[in-house]
Parts: sequence; C-alpha cells; structure tokens
Amino acid sequence: MGKGEEPEAPRNLPYTECPYVSEDAQANRKLLADAMSAAGFVNYPSEWWHWSYGDAYWGFVSHNPACYTAQEEAAIEAAS
Repeated sequence: MGKGEEPEAPRNLPYTECPYVSEDAQANRKLLADAMSAAGFVNYPSEWWHWSYGDAYWGFVSHNPACYTAQEEAAIEAAS
C-alpha cells in the first residue's frame, strides 16, 4: 500500500452484520437472524453462524435464567 492509498476493505469477515460481504450474503444473514431470533435463539455477533439457546450466554442476552450450564471436563470423562 502506497502513501495516501486507502487500505483494502476486509473480506468475508464473520460478523453477523458485516458490511464487507456481498449483498446476497447480507440478505442471507438477515434471513437466518430473523428466523433464529423468532425461535428464541440469540446470536454471538462476531460469528454469524453462532447461535445459542439455553446456555449462560443466551441467559445473559435474553435476561432469562440459563436452562443448562457447562459441565466440568472431569465429570464428562467420568460419565463416559
């Protein structure tokens, strides 16, 4: 990049509302967001594909008590 040149816009960023993806990608992300939100899921905004329901993040964003919590690794290993 030379002096006075604008940096190139980032490409394919994973943010849900990223302005640097194509209009089709933006429309598809909005369609997904509308459907998932209507079903009660919450989005992790820095990853368009990351949706939560019932976990601690969902509870924090939706102002509801979490339906389940993370299990400690040792408890998971003991159960298997």
